[in-house]
Amino acid sequence: MLTDLDFIAVGKEFPPKPERKRLADIESDRKLYGGEHADVFAEALRRIEKTNVWEHRSDSVILNWCEKVPLVFADLLAGEPGSIYATDTAKQEALDALTRDLKLMSSVHEGTVEIGAVGDCVVKLSLDGRKLMPVPAEFWFPVVDKRDTRNILRHVIAWVTNIGTKDKPVYQGYAEIHDPGSITEMTFDCKKASHVENVYRIERIASSTAISTGIDTPLVFHIPNPKRSVRQLHGPSDIGSMQSIVAELEVRFAGVSKVLDKHTDPTAYGPNAASETEDGAVYYETGGYIELPDKETPIPGYATWDGQLEANRWFIEKLVEQLYVDTETCPALFGRIDSGQGVTESASALKRLLIRPLAKVNRLRMAWNDAIPGIIATAAKLRNTDVGIIRVDWRDGVPDDPEETARTEELLRRCGVRSRKLSVATVTGYSGVELDREVAAITAEDTVEVPEMTLPGVV
Repeated sequence: MLTDLDFIAVGKEFPPKPERKRLADIESDRKLYGGEHADVFAEALRRIEKTNVWEHRSDSVILNWCEKVPLVFADLLAGEPGSIYATDTAKQEALDALTRDLKLMSSVHEGTVEIGAVGDCVVKLSLDGRKLMPVPAEFWFPVVDKRDTRNILRHVIAWVTNIGTKDKPVYQGYAEIHDPGSITEMTFDCKKASHVENVYRIERIASSTAISTGIDTPLVFHIPNPKRSVRQLHGPSDIGSMQSIVAELEVRFAGVSKVLDKHTDPTAYGPNAASETEDGAVYYETGGYIELPDKETPIPGYATWDGQLEANRWFIEKLVEQLYVDTETCPALFGRIDSGQGVTESASALKRLLIRPLAKVNRLRMAWNDAIPGIIATAAKLRNTDVGIIRVDWRDGVPDDPEETARTEELLRRCGVRSRKLSVATVTGYSGVELDREVAAITAEDTVEVPEMTLPGVV
């Protein structure tokens, strides 16, 4: 961890040494998320190199759990956008305008994918408070308090780029130092270090400019994956915990693929394959053919063999089971409802199957609940507006069952523990002005007298 700004100075190496292990982990996580498995799983795949399965086969299996798991949790949390309310209804319109400009719920979905992929989501507000911009986690270097390493004092966003050509590179670094009330923008010239890859030595600070924000908090916000230890600042990525299992699964599937290919291209056997050309020269058929002894003229045929795939199938099933445990997912989360689990007839039944995934979504929700009020309050100050205290109502991500929802709301209303407005919001998904308009329309209909209907011929 970094406890001061000494790492951005002439003669210093960038990125700083304490952060390089984290950056290496992020690089491998991003490769796996993007489906580039060969480099990261090189050690595991060496077990099948002798078959040339990975390098030369176009049908090698890439199991991209590393992409789907972060995405599915983002869908559960923010696939159905939640609603943000101002406790003072007079300020709801200003709040709606602010969240619309920030595209807040879209940022939550995008940020949750980032949390799963690399462990940390970092976003920053523009100086006018009208944009919420993502910051790649590999460009973010937090400076923490020596006495409390989970307390971030300042946020540094920095990277190095080549402003020259490939043959004649010129490396220049850029840094933003976010402090309460100010942002310092810096550029620095540097050269590649010779002893380690992707490390640079700072040779000169080219420029430094301070900008006042007028806000007593930094404009950068950190949303980590739920931590596994009180000593951690950075969140653990979902991809990191599943790497070894996914690598083993890909090796297993490659082995099965090889066996099945062998069965589709069996080896021929038969008598001596020597043949003569018209001029009497002798030649032999080679490759994919087994010559049998000539004691008796053998009948030609194809050699087949038992691939012994049952043990492989058992092992793959156990690996997948463990993968569900490590990732806190389940088959139902991916749309697979096995007959042994019964038929889900309602949203409540589906929620019971998704108890572990939804528990993880709740932890992610707590992380965003800590960040969203600060983001909105800071953006409101930058825009010179007041939205007051806010409340975020989240959806659970499970498909709605309209009939079940209507029955539940009816029961709550009869028991006197639910207001009409909240019931309408729950059933329709409306919020703000749209919700007020709908409630007013329903109330107006209640005041209209409905004439009695008399059936023909009935007095």
